[in-house]
Amino acid sequence: MAPVAASKPHPSDIVVVLTIDGVRWQEIFQGSDRSLGRNLGPEFASWQSPAALTPYLHQLAVGRGMLFGADTAPMVASSPSTVSLPGYSEIFSGRSPSCANNDCPATTEMTLLDEWTQRDPSAQLTILSSWSRIGRAAAKDLSRMTVSAGQTVKVHAERFCVEPGLCLQYHASTHVSAWPGDDDYRPDRATSALAIEYLHVHQPEFLFVGLGDTDEHAHHGDYRGYLQALHAADATVGAISQWLLKKEQQGHRTLLVCTTDHGRSHGFNHHGGAPEAARVWALFAGSVVAARGQSVANTTRLADIAPTVRTFIDLQRDTQSAAGQSLFAKLSGGEYPTNESVALTTGHTRN
Repeated sequence: MAPVAASKPHPSDIVVVLTIDGVRWQEIFQGSDRSLGRNLGPEFASWQSPAALTPYLHQLAVGRGMLFGADTAPMVASSPSTVSLPGYSEIFSGRSPSCANNDCPATTEMTLLDEWTQRDPSAQLTILSSWSRIGRAAAKDLSRMTVSAGQTVKVHAERFCVEPGLCLQYHASTHVSAWPGDDDYRPDRATSALAIEYLHVHQPEFLFVGLGDTDEHAHHGDYRGYLQALHAADATVGAISQWLLKKEQQGHRTLLVCTTDHGRSHGFNHHGGAPEAARVWALFAGSVVAARGQSVANTTRLADIAPTVRTFIDLQRDTQSAAGQSLFAKLSGGEYPTNESVALTTGHTRN
């Protein structure tokens, strides 16, 4: 566990992390796949451009941020199992995950969010997810956070009913058909609506939004549904980015991270254990991001996300050998560390 810094974060810092489960880097950088979408008709043809499929994400990359994970500069998940819980563990911890499957128990290691609440107990940290197991990776101690994961997992649910509109949205989101998932899965339309309403009411310092319809449709072999879910998730990115822009105009510093937990196998329907499913991507945008477009940096990792947020909120660097590297200097216009400098500071070199 990294030591906790004594200083408090900037009082106006706002971080939003949005994940879109199981989305391949190919759709983000190349648009819809001709080989998978031969029979999808005009809608498929309109999404062959990546900027048409995910317009808000690409507008942010061009105007206010940077995309990582292109073919010339891959971004990778560390776990060879290439399934969800290890991917989320890597995102929240900033380290190569010890969890190797989706049945891992709750983490016993401090994550970024644990250290944030330890340093600033008054900070409002919120986790909203379509998938119910996300809390197992998010934090060792969820008791200081607000959580609504799937339709049944909740921590401090009373915070959703401080205002009538938010309370109505919350209860609606916990009584919906689970399709395209099953059990207590909450479809993205309900999670997205709750997240946007929550932002307006509570204005938290940190919000995690976990969307999952893309992965659910992909497991059904439904490429049309996958594309539609990705396009809808992109609209959520747009709504959140507009809210953050208003916060910036009021003097807040903001950081938006949009990423995925894993990619997909060559056969598309699945991903577990497929080496090619380790390829992921991430968008960083916000008031502190001076870089624009697509990164041409060295290979990056999911584990680099948490260290970047650490830098933004002024937490001390995690010195564990499995820890990722902060991309903040790269994003803010500084020099990106070389493989040599990474080896000198952490004891290992990225491949």
